[in-house]
Amino acid sequence: MQTTDSAATLPVNKTVNPDHSKNILQLWTDIDWRKVQAIFELDSVNPSHTWIADQLDLKVERVTEIIEGLLSLGIIKRTEAGYDLVQKTIRMEQEPVYLNASHEQIIDVYSLLSKQVVNEVCPESYAGSKICVTASNYDLTSQLYKDIDAAFKKFVKTSSEAKIKNKVYAFTFCGANTLKGDK
Repeated sequence: MQTTDSAATLPVNKTVNPDHSKNILQLWTDIDWRKVQAIFELDSVNPSHTWIADQLDLKVERVTEIIEGLLSLGIIKRTEAGYDLVQKTIRMEQEPVYLNASHEQIIDVYSLLSKQVVNEVCPESYAGSKICVTASNYDLTSQLYKDIDAAFKKFVKTSSEAKIKNKVYAFTFCGANTLKGDK
């Protein structure tokens, strides 16, 4: 996966372990890292890197690299049976790589991740979509974004409590003003 120039050059806090910063950056900018993390939430997971690679349509070497990174971040841990998910969420806004990033760099990262999610869509994986283009205003958009954010949180919470977890879904929401000169 290629990152955008701005994502690849996000500031790294030199007082933090450089591997930690590198791995946080990968988790933040690479949807494959999030997919591998999420696979450990499934009801039944084969810990074989080959099985995980096959399920996510990734190369085995890539899965191995990502698992090593997730292990180093403490998101997963090795067990006798394979791996367990330890930490489902990392609060990016508390990480130095995020705290030291400019608004433009953060927007670039979200744009990159949204494009990666859209690239996952194919007839076999389609779960639904909605596209809306309408005239509105900033205050209304900000208010309704809170509802969308709440819906995302509800989906994650409800999914984590579901009795059956047999798929890994990626969702994205991004809204942008499209008027020229008013961005």
